[in-house]
Order: sequence, then structure tokens, then C-alpha cells
Amino acid sequence: MDNPLVNFLRSYGPSAASDALYDELVRGEIDRLGVDEIVIPSPLVDEVGQILTGADPVNVVLTGTAGDGKTYNIRKVFLDFLKGPASAWPGSDVLVTHTLPNGRELRIIRDLSEVPAARKAEEIGRITNALLGHDTSAVYLVAANDGQLLKLWRDAADGGGPDAERHRQVYDILSEMMLHEVEKDPTGKLGLRLFNLSRRLTGTTLDSVIDAILDHPGWETGCSGCQIAADAERPCPIRLNRALLHGGVDGRSDRLFRTRLRELFEVASANDKHVPLRQVLALVVNVVLGDAKDPDVPLLTCGEARIRAQENAYSLTNPYDNAVGGNLRSERRQNNSMFAVLDAFGLGQETNNAVDDLLLHGRPEPVRAAVNDPDPHYGERLFETQRNAYVRGGPQGFNRAEFHKAIDAQRRRLFFRLPTNGIEPAAPGLAPWVLTVFHHGGAYLRFREAVRTGGDQAAVKSATRDLIRGLNRTLTGMMSDDSDQLWLAGTLGRTDDPTGRIVTVDPIPLAGGHSFLHVAVSHDKSRRRPRLSVQTSLKGMQLPEMPALDLRPILFEYLVRVAHGSLPSSFSRQCHQETRRFATLLTQHVLRFVNGGSSSAATSLGLLHITEAGKIQREGIEVSAS
Repeated sequence: MDNPLVNFLRSYGPSAASDALYDELVRGEIDRLGVDEIVIPSPLVDEVGQILTGADPVNVVLTGTAGDGKTYNIRKVFLDFLKGPASAWPGSDVLVTHTLPNGRELRIIRDLSEVPAARKAEEIGRITNALLGHDTSAVYLVAANDGQLLKLWRDAADGGGPDAERHRQVYDILSEMMLHEVEKDPTGKLGLRLFNLSRRLTGTTLDSVIDAILDHPGWETGCSGCQIAADAERPCPIRLNRALLHGGVDGRSDRLFRTRLRELFEVASANDKHVPLRQVLALVVNVVLGDAKDPDVPLLTCGEARIRAQENAYSLTNPYDNAVGGNLRSERRQNNSMFAVLDAFGLGQETNNAVDDLLLHGRPEPVRAAVNDPDPHYGERLFETQRNAYVRGGPQGFNRAEFHKAIDAQRRRLFFRLPTNGIEPAAPGLAPWVLTVFHHGGAYLRFREAVRTGGDQAAVKSATRDLIRGLNRTLTGMMSDDSDQLWLAGTLGRTDDPTGRIVTVDPIPLAGGHSFLHVAVSHDKSRRRPRLSVQTSLKGMQLPEMPALDLRPILFEYLVRVAHGSLPSSFSRQCHQETRRFATLLTQHVLRFVNGGSSSAATSLGLLHITEAGKIQREGIEVSAS
């Protein structure tokens, strides 16, 4: 007996066919296979519904990239919130109409770019008048990819005609709203709520997708007649992978796998790596159904799952490899943004002595038991043959390529399985993030959350001191230990020679005190991550807008590694230049502020050197600006 849910999930998997899996086609698959749809909770449905059914409804535009769920959300608003008739969906020529509680007409366009050419100019004109308040007879609910949305109004404005100026006005306002990521027009000229779904995908979204797939009722009804569904010795690999991702096998409660997957997703998101909802679905499906036997057919059927169980071939269905697309051809992996993002973490390629000692010799024993006992089918059993051949050191039975492949897979698994005691690793050197290129990825997530919520200020201050030490080492070129004050150093001439380091402003302390300026970190609401800036320590004093250092994970990683001993310019040239540019701009702003806005006042020039204690000192020279 095959579970129809498995066949339905296969349609979501990482394949060329699923790349074109639009909401309308999903509905067709549901009807064909007789399964319930995958319901992913979306707070946006209620939010949009309330906007449209209020006493004074406002036009709503959903934008984002392909696969973000725009049509899904619009369908849910129409059918679930507005209780529109199912027979009216998906409508004719992508248009659905509905009468709102206040009697106005709601015009729903599920994809603005697909409006027939003969009607496009007329519809754009009607939407323009509705947005500007010139026509209040109808309210619009519209979906369009962000680039297409702007192109439609730009083309309408460039096309001339009596409404060209109105089209240009809408285009200019929409461009500004999208640039600054705001939902309401700050000028108040457009009656619009603009929701960018690309900005709404978070770690919570990944959790919602995992729950929607793994808790689907079809698992119980569809697997009830399968002979291997309850086999503990050789379990169905599909159900085994589902249990591991869900959070436990054999009665053990263990959510490490999905927690680490979510953390990878959040670090990538904070690095501005956007992944459409459709490809998040593909990731979860691939973890559960992935199979490495044939990369042209990378997902299990129920029949293939039974064969893998009978042959004890769990090395082919490894969910930790599936999580990074290890069962896919490299071109398919790179063409799927979700797997391309995860591939960039280098899971399986990064390691240290403690990790390899654990894998090769099982030390320390408590950690070996913690990572292997809950995972007997994908743990050390899969690595045992290659490990023993390597440890013996003899050529007999040892295949170097197979050994490296097997140990890479185990390192990858360890990232998802290594326990932590709160924040600290279970043993020295065994922090899971050392198995990625973001050694401080976990620290970044804790720092970001503490800055956002105002919690754990001791951790925030500790991380900020690391950031200041990293900035000082980057800007001065000297391995200083200064972490209580920021030196905005520049160079004499076009050189990176540390002997040419100069400053024109006093060092800015981490905390207030006698100085009227201090370094602080704060939460950037639009970018949803921390930023480092300079603030005033004096009550009632208003600072002009100062440049801020946008603390993306990659820049955080760079500065913390430099603070811990890496060389600034050789580690990351891009981050090195970014911090130098920040220091130059901030210096200019501080000088203007100190000099009361004047750019011609005397400047205090200082030459920097480092003391034996690792502290930076300055020798001052007075220079009058010409």
C-alpha cells in the first residue's frame, strides 16, 4: 500500500517540475490524489482581511519574489476570511470580484502581470485612481512580483497619455516604499498597505512548514496498512526521517535537528539571503523523502522506501545530507536558492581536532553516546567500516575517497546532533558552529535576540567589546587589546602601513561618562538585525543622524574573528573595506558635530602607536584647516 501523501509531497520536492508549482496546480494535485492540502498558518490572512472589511477599507498589494506565497495568501483571504464562494475561485482572467461589508466592490487580481494585454492599461488606470483616492467605487487586493510591480507603473508613465503624471506619481511612491521597506505611504498620498512577503519569511516560517508537513493527517491514515511502518529494526526511512526532524525517535524528545536547521535559516536570512516559501517546502520534503541512489530521481516513493529498509541501505536516505541537498546533482542544488544558501555554510568541510577525535576515537564517551544513541541508523554504524580501516592504517579495505565522503557526512550530522549545555558546548572544542564557516553563528543569533528584546545585557556588552576590539584592530592595523573605546583611525596617504595610522577625533568610549559621545548597539527594525552607532551621553542633546555599521552575520563573524586573532585584511577584504568606509564617514560626522557644523575649524591630528600592554596611544599635533 502506498501513501498518497508521499506522492503529493514529491510534487513539492526539489525538481524542475516543482519550480513551476503554482497555487492553482497544487489544487489540482490535491483533487487528483485525494489528500488534504498543506495548511501553513499565515497571520497576514487575518491582517489583510481586517483591513478590507473595516469601515474604511484600504487597497492592499502583496509583493515579493516568485514562490513567496502571494497567491496562497490571497486565496486564503478570499475563501477563508471573506467566505467567498469556492466556485468563484480562481476567477476569469486572474480577476475575482466580491462585495465588501460596506457595499464597495473588492477587485482581486491574483497576478497583476498576467492581466490580459487588452485590459492591462485600463486596469492599471483604475488601480492608479483607486490608490490616489480619485475613484472610491472599488478596493483592490493585488499580487505582483516586486520587479514586475514597478515595471507596470514605469511603463504606464513612460507610455504618455493624460494619466501619465498620475502613473509616475504612483511609481515614485511605490519605489520609495519598497526601498525603505515601509507598508504605508509616509506622504499619505496613496491609500495603500504594501506587504512584501520576502521580508516576512523567518525561522518561524520554517517551523510552520515543518509542522504543516510532519503533522499532516495523511501520515496516520496513509501508512496504517504498510508492513514496515512499525518496524523498529529496519524502519521505513521516510517515517524515520520524519521522526528525526519532528523531534524524537523511540520515545526520546529531541528537537536539535530542526533547531539547528532553523538557526541556519535565520543566519542566512540575516545575511540578506532570501529563500522563497516554495523552496522552504522543497527543503523540508527533501529532508524526509531524499534518496541518493539516483540523482535524477532524488525522492523516495513508498516502494523505494521499502526496498531501502529491506536492504538496510540507510546511507542513501541520510536526512542530514538531504538537508544540504546531498542527494541532488550539483547544478540542481545550485539552482535551488535554499540549498545554495545552506551549501555556503560549508557543513561537513569545516572541522577541528576535537570533532575528529570524537569521530575517530569516540572521545569523550558521554558526547559519543549523546550523538549516536538516539540516532542508530545514521550514526557511527554508517562510518564504522571506513573509520576502522583508517585507524588501522593499512591499505587493505581502505578507500580514501570513500573515507572522506563518510567523515564529511558524519561532520555534517554532528552539526545537527551535538548537544550544548545551555550556551556552552558539551565538551571543549565541540560547539556545533565550528562545523560551519560561521564559527560564531550561534553567538550572533543570541546577540541579535538580546539586542532586539533588551535581554541579557551582560552578553550584549561582552559581544560589543569584541566588536570594538575587532574594529580597532582593523582600523589601526595593530593587534591592540582596546575594547572599551573606539579609535576611528585613518591613514596617511594610500597605504595600509600601521606606522601611518592617524586620528582626528578623540576615541569614543563604549559607555558614557565624561565624554558626551559613546558607542552603542541598537536594533534596526527595518533590517531586523543589530547595528553599531555613536550616540550622545547627554540628556536633552540631539545628535544629527550618524552613520551606523550594519551588523550582518558575515561582518559580525569577521570582527569577532579579528578580535580573537585573525588578520584583518587577509581574512575578508570586503569586510575590511566596509569597516574602513564606516570609520571615514563617522569621523566626518563627528567632526562636524564637535565643530558645530563647521568644516574649517582646527583639527587635532594624532599619530597612533601601541604600548607594550596592548593599548593604543596618540601623540597629538595641532593642524589648522586651510
